[in-house]
Amino acid sequence: MLHEALENISVKNHKSLRNVVKPLIDLHYQIILGSENIENLFSYIALMQLLCNTLIICCIGFLIIVFINLDTILGA
Repeated sequence: MLHEALENISVKNHKSLRNVVKPLIDLHYQIILGSENIENLFSYIALMQLLCNTLIICCIGFLIIVFINLDTILGA
């Protein structure tokens, strides 16, 4: 979309060129801000997944140790 608009710019009139390029620059800036917001959101989601997976692994390890000890106690 931005690329097509840049291809259709005519350089015959500098005042007209400024009126055409400024909205394109504003659009490009909005795209950059949007991509940064998405990146920040996914970084937060990735951190939450890491913390949850770490907690799950710790809980599974704890359960394995408890069941091994329980099996040892019941088997003796």
